[in-house]
Amino acid sequence: MTRPPRRRWQYEELEPRILYAADTAALASLGDIGSTFVVSTTADSGTGSLRDAITQANLHPGADTIRFDLPAPLVDGAHTITPRSALPILTDTVWLDASREPDALALSRPVVELVGTDAGGSASALVLADGSDGSLVRGLVISQFGGAAIQVRAGADGVTLAGLRIGTDVTGQSAPGNGSNAIEISAAQALVGGPTAADRNLLSGNNAGVQVTGPAAVGARIEGNYIGTDALGQSALGNRTVGVYLDAPSATVVHNLVSGNGYEGVYLLAGASGSTVQGNLIGTDVSGTRAVGNGAFGIYVENTRDVLIGGTTAGTGNLIAWQKAGAGISIVGTAGGVSVLGNAVHDNAGLGIDLGAEGVSGNREADTDGGPNNLLNYPVLGSATSAAGVTRLVGDVTGAAGTTLRIEFFASDQADPLGFGEGAVFLGSTRVTVGANGLAPIDATLAGVLLQTGQVVSATATVQSATTAARPWGDSSEFGNAVPVQVVPSAPVVDAAQTLHVLENSPAGTVVGTLRATDADPGTTLSGWTLAGSPALAVDAATGTIRVVDPATLDHEQRASVVLTATVRDGVLSSAPQTLTVFIDNVNEPPALTLAPWKIQSDQPLTLGPAVLNAQDPDGSTTSLRVEVGTVTGGRFEAVNAPGTALAQFSLDALQSGQIRFVATAADQAPTVQLRVSDGSTFSAWTTVGVEWSPAPAPGPAPAPAPATVQMPPLEPTPLLTVSRPTVRDAEEMQRQSMDLPALSGDRLPLSREVRAVTAEQWLAQVQADSSADIAALSAHSRTAYAGSSAAAHATDPVPPPDLLALVLPDTALAALQAGYALPNVLSHGVELPALAGDGLGQLRTDLQDAAGQLQSAIDPIEASGLALTAGLVWWTVRLGGVAGSLLVSVPTWQFFDPLPVLTRAPLPVRIRPGDAGAAGQDPQNEEASAAEVLGRDSPHAPSEDGDQDDGIDTTTGKPGTPGQGAAR
Repeated sequence: MTRPPRRRWQYEELEPRILYAADTAALASLGDIGSTFVVSTTADSGTGSLRDAITQANLHPGADTIRFDLPAPLVDGAHTITPRSALPILTDTVWLDASREPDALALSRPVVELVGTDAGGSASALVLADGSDGSLVRGLVISQFGGAAIQVRAGADGVTLAGLRIGTDVTGQSAPGNGSNAIEISAAQALVGGPTAADRNLLSGNNAGVQVTGPAAVGARIEGNYIGTDALGQSALGNRTVGVYLDAPSATVVHNLVSGNGYEGVYLLAGASGSTVQGNLIGTDVSGTRAVGNGAFGIYVENTRDVLIGGTTAGTGNLIAWQKAGAGISIVGTAGGVSVLGNAVHDNAGLGIDLGAEGVSGNREADTDGGPNNLLNYPVLGSATSAAGVTRLVGDVTGAAGTTLRIEFFASDQADPLGFGEGAVFLGSTRVTVGANGLAPIDATLAGVLLQTGQVVSATATVQSATTAARPWGDSSEFGNAVPVQVVPSAPVVDAAQTLHVLENSPAGTVVGTLRATDADPGTTLSGWTLAGSPALAVDAATGTIRVVDPATLDHEQRASVVLTATVRDGVLSSAPQTLTVFIDNVNEPPALTLAPWKIQSDQPLTLGPAVLNAQDPDGSTTSLRVEVGTVTGGRFEAVNAPGTALAQFSLDALQSGQIRFVATAADQAPTVQLRVSDGSTFSAWTTVGVEWSPAPAPGPAPAPAPATVQMPPLEPTPLLTVSRPTVRDAEEMQRQSMDLPALSGDRLPLSREVRAVTAEQWLAQVQADSSADIAALSAHSRTAYAGSSAAAHATDPVPPPDLLALVLPDTALAALQAGYALPNVLSHGVELPALAGDGLGQLRTDLQDAAGQLQSAIDPIEASGLALTAGLVWWTVRLGGVAGSLLVSVPTWQFFDPLPVLTRAPLPVRIRPGDAGAAGQDPQNEEASAAEVLGRDSPHAPSEDGDQDDGIDTTTGKPGTPGQGAAR
């Protein structure tokens, strides 16, 4: 058969095809190219066999597809194909794809297995030769072939090998291996693996994982594979020699797990110039935290140039750790321009970076030695100080004058056995230029770098080259000396940005929040919290948790927030005091209702007010409060302006303005009342009113029709009564008879004998004269209102008509008088005031008459002791005691009316001084007789009781009486 001419455009067309499906659904969606040949049997030959499909694809011009659809059940989890001899070499472009076999899609793993036990001692499983460029091999499991699993020979450029398990079984947990290498590449632009999990190859148990050799194998890319481990990337199923073997230019080894292999993880030989090794895990498990070391070096670079291991951007550094023998990175022979940047290299058996495979090379003064990477001098650090989140590194480096160096700093938990560092954690970098003296000082401050006591810091130097933009770096040095970190303790800082809230009335034990603080020193434990500023809150010293301990002061209405001061310790230093605000959030609290006992008479309404019904809102506002009426018996609540209509609720404003009253409706039972107060969302508890109830008095005789009421001026407060002192008439007599007398009010008065002889009746008459204005008004109005008389009363004859004397003053009227209302006005409105009823005034009259009789027995000791009656009636009532005293003290009745007939007498005639006009007509003996008559004693010149003449003075007119008038009085 004549092979069709090679068409490079097919290669170009296939290059951007979808090869890196992320999951089985994406794989299932892949279409076929060219003709499709389906493998439907595991037999080694015949229609539907793999051997026949390859043969047909080779014969068919152009790109073709071989896919698998095996109806037979799985055996031991696999569809196993066992070739009896080597399979045909692929000489045309083909997509040989087992990843879309239905069982593989269902299990999300490869199930089509090629086992080479019967293929011949040196046979390879698949060989892609010149003409098969652009081919794809995906989803097969290949093991136990004597030769390589897959060979990509020169001319088969652009081949993709993905989703394969080579050297293991279908589970990826055991590795029967192959006799030679898993993948051998000699063509250009080969891709092994890819960026997704579905593209990953598992290459374990073979002689080597991937071998790329020859100058034609330029640009190979080895990406995302597990090389030397199980399918989970956790345990070693290593290849017997090297994980990745590169002896071809410009290869890229990126993001692979290369661990558990017998020798080197990645081996670069002379032909691998311009290669890049970035972002790989070498010697660890897939997490990078456990050792799955390779048997020798992590990366071994021999006799090649311009290799980049790591990089200066995120994700480009390699993690190289736990190699069982040798250095993490070894650069030997004539290798040069090998740049080692940004890697994490630690816990390898040898140095982190070893130039020349002879241990620490040591610095040379001129640094012109030659050798691997020209044995570039490493930096020498003098100190590493870490404080408050900032690390300062000081040292120097020697080199050729004018050389610009990138100095990279690394921290490790310990130095290597020779006292030099590795680079477990990349810290940062700085740039220095070697001076003319061959020395470049180093003084770098790395912000945000937190180091701990016990760690060590070392550094590397890399030449910054200006040769090409693509390769801006040159030789790298070994790791320099390890200097221990000196940590200057930093005080912790309490976070001032915390917002704390607590509900008012929260019970003790309520958690308000947990305080936060930071400490620039790594590994410190914060404790020893303190809190001040509120007795209601306390802090747990160990945890910083704030709790309520005394809820009494957590009242939003009293204060909306409290300011606290907090501190914390880190075991060495204490933070500065930091103020924090805790906001006391408002809670709608139920209002409170206070009810005083109610005095209710069944036929009298009780106007409500704060004195008997008081509502308070703890939240501070009473504008929205409403009183709600519960169970009521024997009465109702009603508005004053809407009598008869029972209220189920009323506002506090109406209550306080006297617009609400309670009316007892039952005559034979005390009312019962339940009330509560609401603020619109919460309620007080129901409260029962304590009622002091009295039924209406029994009905008496029908009262006489009341005369027409005379309109009187409105009630107004009465001015206080001032009783005038008796006039001192005789200075000489006063001087002669003077003596100091006790007085309840006013000053002591020297009184004459005449003045001391003034009787109680005379004193009362004096009171009458002093209050004549009020009494005159009373007389005029009362006569007009009750007797129908239109004659004006004379000021000196204020005799109330009998009808007026029949009026009474019960307790409520007396209370009105105590409030300061004039009695004449009260009496003039008497028929309109329901409080003026009964016969209280008659009782008052009787009591006062009894008290007057007691005055008679008091006159003798009064006169004998020289005490003045003008000291005040209140003082005498206190001395005499009794009902009259209590009434006269409690009510200033004598300011307003004259209830006793004795007060109807006119004042005594004014005594004429000697020499005054009319003095000759006065008879001192008559004056004494008048006084004696008032006191109930006989005048010195009076006839005996058996006489038929009456010498008494007519106290009404003040003239000598006629026979029989005294009896009439």
